[in-house]
Amino acid sequence: VVFQGRSASGEEEIQYEDKNLATEMTWLIISSLVIIGVGFYLPIVGKELATVMGWTDSFVGVIFLAFVTSFPEFVVSFSLAKMGSIDMLLGNIAGSNMFNIGIVFIIDVVYLKGNILVEASTKNISVGLIAIMMNFIVFFAVVRHSTYRIFNIISINGILLIILYIINIVVVYQPVS
Repeated sequence: VVFQGRSASGEEEIQYEDKNLATEMTWLIISSLVIIGVGFYLPIVGKELATVMGWTDSFVGVIFLAFVTSFPEFVVSFSLAKMGSIDMLLGNIAGSNMFNIGIVFIIDVVYLKGNILVEASTKNISVGLIAIMMNFIVFFAVVRHSTYRIFNIISINGILLIILYIINIVVVYQPVS
C-alpha cells in the first residue's frame, strides 16, 4: 500500500555518486557499535532514575528510555525528510516499530525467570492499545494521502498522535507508593 502509485527515481543515486560505499558502511558500523555500547548502560541509568525519582519502571521505560532509544531514529527520519526520501523514512519508522514488537518474543526466549508477558505491568496494556491506535492513524494517513494542514503547520493526524501520546503519559504515570 505504501509504495502503490510511486515510482523509484534515480535522483538519490546521482546526488550521492561521489560517496564511497566502503567508507559509508564503515561509518554505519562504527555508529551502530557506539549505540550498542551505550545501550548496555541505559537500563542501569533508567532503573536508577526510577528509584531516585520514585517513578514506576513502566513510566521510565515508556517516557525516558523510549525517547532516548528512539532519538537516533528521529534524527535519521528527520534527515530522510530533508533529503526527500519519504519511502525510506516510512520504512525506517514502520520497520523499527515491527522490529521493536518482535523483540518481545526474542527476549522472552532468553528471559529465564518466566513468561515476560505475564510478568509485565498491566499499564503496558494501555501502552500497547495506544500504540495500535497511533499505528492505525499513520496507516490511515498514508492510504488516504491527506494534504490538509491546520494553520498550514500540522495535520489532524499529527494532532491526534500528539493527543494520544499525552494520554499515554498520563495513563502510565504513577509514583511508587
